[in-house]
Amino acid sequence: MHAWAGSRGFTVVFMDIGSQSFYDTKVFLEYREGVLDSKQRRDCWADHATGGKALDHVIKKAIPDGLTTDMAKSIWAGDQKAAKQAQQIMAKAKAPNHQSIDGLYVINARDGHISVMALGTKAPLGAANPSRKLTIPWKESDPEQGAADFDLALCRVSRPLDYHFFP
Repeated sequence: MHAWAGSRGFTVVFMDIGSQSFYDTKVFLEYREGVLDSKQRRDCWADHATGGKALDHVIKKAIPDGLTTDMAKSIWAGDQKAAKQAQQIMAKAKAPNHQSIDGLYVINARDGHISVMALGTKAPLGAANPSRKLTIPWKESDPEQGAADFDLALCRVSRPLDYHFFP
């Protein structure tokens, strides 16, 4: 009997619910260009099913039908029914890269801070799914460091995305 295993980065949906548009910021543009490499970043992502590859594909425009900003705001507020509905939508959807969707990051940028939380597609809802909210300073004056901090925040809340790899 043979078993083949590989690792890939997570395929995720980003939904911005903040009072300021995060996608047009220098921090997000720098993040999309490629974040700073650090031991802390490598160690964090290596502790996940991605094998250190972090996020493989981010969906911010081709959001699966049915996932809405209002739903993301409800998830942010702790609505378990909205979280379950989002999981069902993501479980049926395929990303533009034809991969299954591992989960959703809800991003809330406001007042000089960025807060993130993650919802895993396959993890049971409960204390660990969605993840806790993590807030970091929004370093618009230093986009490179802000991008590195944002990536590390995504990693730190991403445990619910690992569920179908490590139940």
